[in-house]
Amino acid sequence: MRIWSCLPLVLSLGANLAAQSLEKWLVEPVLPEDTRTSQMYAYVDAHIPPLPRFHSVTEWENYKAQLRPRILHLLGIDDILAKHTLKVIRRGLLDGDGYSIEKINYESYPGMYVPAVVYIPKGLTGKAPAMISISGHNYCESKASRDVQAINYNLVRRGFIVLAYDYFACFERSSVDPCQAGDYASWDHLNSLFSYTSRTPTGIEVLDGIRALDYLYSRTDVDRARIGFTGASGGGNSTYWVSALDERVTLSVPVSSATSYDWWIKADMAWDHHQRPTGLRAFADIATLYAMAAPRPLLIINGRPELASMALPAALRSFEYVRAIYRLYGMENHTLFRETTTTHGYYPDKRALLYSWLDRWFFAGKMPLGTAELPLQQEPKENLRVGLPAESLNVPQLLRRWLDETPREFAVPGNLAAAHEFQNRKRAQLESLLARKAPLQPPAVIYRYGDNRLFGDRRAERLIFEMEPDLLVPAIFVRKQGRPKYKTIILLEKHRANSAEARSLLDRGYALLLLDVRGTGEVNWGGTRTSNWANFVGRPPMGMWAEDVSRVVTYLLGREDVQNVAVLGYGLFGKVALYAAALDERIAAAALSMDTLSYRQEATSGLQHVYADVPHILDWGDTPQLAALVAPRPLAILSAGLPVSANNEQPSYFMAVPRFAASDASVNERELGTNYEWTRRFYRTCGAERNLKIGMQDSNQAKALVEWFTTSAP
Repeated sequence: MRIWSCLPLVLSLGANLAAQSLEKWLVEPVLPEDTRTSQMYAYVDAHIPPLPRFHSVTEWENYKAQLRPRILHLLGIDDILAKHTLKVIRRGLLDGDGYSIEKINYESYPGMYVPAVVYIPKGLTGKAPAMISISGHNYCESKASRDVQAINYNLVRRGFIVLAYDYFACFERSSVDPCQAGDYASWDHLNSLFSYTSRTPTGIEVLDGIRALDYLYSRTDVDRARIGFTGASGGGNSTYWVSALDERVTLSVPVSSATSYDWWIKADMAWDHHQRPTGLRAFADIATLYAMAAPRPLLIINGRPELASMALPAALRSFEYVRAIYRLYGMENHTLFRETTTTHGYYPDKRALLYSWLDRWFFAGKMPLGTAELPLQQEPKENLRVGLPAESLNVPQLLRRWLDETPREFAVPGNLAAAHEFQNRKRAQLESLLARKAPLQPPAVIYRYGDNRLFGDRRAERLIFEMEPDLLVPAIFVRKQGRPKYKTIILLEKHRANSAEARSLLDRGYALLLLDVRGTGEVNWGGTRTSNWANFVGRPPMGMWAEDVSRVVTYLLGREDVQNVAVLGYGLFGKVALYAAALDERIAAAALSMDTLSYRQEATSGLQHVYADVPHILDWGDTPQLAALVAPRPLAILSAGLPVSANNEQPSYFMAVPRFAASDASVNERELGTNYEWTRRFYRTCGAERNLKIGMQDSNQAKALVEWFTTSAP
């Protein structure tokens, strides 16, 4: 009798031990430590596309002809160049010894004027060679900096017409005091509102240079066969950008900018975020931009000290690629790479190389006054202040205009056929933005001995999915014993395995696939290095994560014990769940809580250093349109957070995920409902309004969520 009387206690203890063991087993890492810490580093290195090689001038020219329109579209300025013409305002004249300095504004982007000074030799009797000479990130002085003035003075004395303008967000183009200590204008320069639209700061810098060329072309005293472009650092970047895209530049000298995007990725360098638009490295590198200048004379200059951080081997590899293109033309001598002894900047030794290069190509070795630098007669900074029209856009205003250009209103389809057409069209556009590779392809699955266990009445399997070659993603499939088929929920983030809703869903008979998408959870994302690569090659993390979810859906639907698949996610991974469900109609239902209400909320939050997890997304639509792609399937949007800086608003080119700091703050349910009213009307058109649940912020959210899955999900 005693034995039998103790049996319930023994069974109870056994069940408790099994439950405790399962709870521990569910949160233990699935992958080996070395894989968890190093996988994304190896993956990034292996997925930088090789640059194409060419065997003839014809082959290269055909390729280059495709590059220019593709790059201009990527920069977001192809439409501007097609319809906008030069506008110039003359602002005054300074008198110098043998030359004058004309002050002008010219319109770069519509509404944004650029302050510039034009050095003009006195007594010109014919057409003169011309030079565009700019600074880099010299926020305080820019066109008035000593290095730029030295070049301008030496060239005007030798008969050049020289145009110098303020670099983007510098000197007169800064909306804050550009000479203050610290990061001075960097917040202005790196403002991230652009990342939500198709416009780019790179496009503005290219427009600055192209409009400067337009101005020189408008002058009857400029020799169009001899127009050069030069600048150092960021100005060196602008030099190779403009020279690549506008063949009116007949000679270029980019300084202190020789490297490669590959090096920036692998060495985790976050330089000049504004000069590398999303997706460029998918088909081009700095070497490509250099090569687009061929066969025009191109001199690349870097100082040996700066080649420590920029890496001489990377710079030389870029140059070798360029030289191979020049060799196709039989003009290998038209390009040269030179090292100097000075550090970052346009120092005298670098200027000496510039003068010699100009002497060689513009004067056949007979440049007036030779190539030795003349002592500078420097103008005080304030003498070179031009002024701007009161209505001229500063950088924050420009970025806000770009944001305001994005569509705010979408017509709700009037019938079911129109709703389906909207969904098909927007899905196709979204796939283009996300650059998913093969989302419906099943992953390879790695099973390991001992990773399929029974814990009381619950069975759990550890799975390793190979999403792409050598890219492993950990997961656990767990369910209560006793059913032939399970309604299955992909729960993003494995660490939520023992949450209240996970336990309740298992108790109700659901199966859970606990998933860490690539580079998250137990796997190290790789920090800004991976984010840097993702932006360069145009593969937004959100797209890769949504692809992982879709591939797991393919795996699950291939199992005999799975009836259908839903998805559940929170925070940043709530947005992953939304993207996955929006794009994959096989997902039967989705429930999610997101880190922010909408992309427009993020872009107008006042945070300056936020980068959109899907660049250009607001030109596509916003979260209400994403949610509409789920219709008519059940969708529950539980809550949405408020954007909070993850780094106290310190300047940062890229953030490692997540983008926002954790916060308990949420928008209220009324605001949540207002944001998704468009989605509700879309569901109504589909005859499925009851399938949309907006708001579940009470204290028993987990219980309410389980009830929603039980009563609303198929």
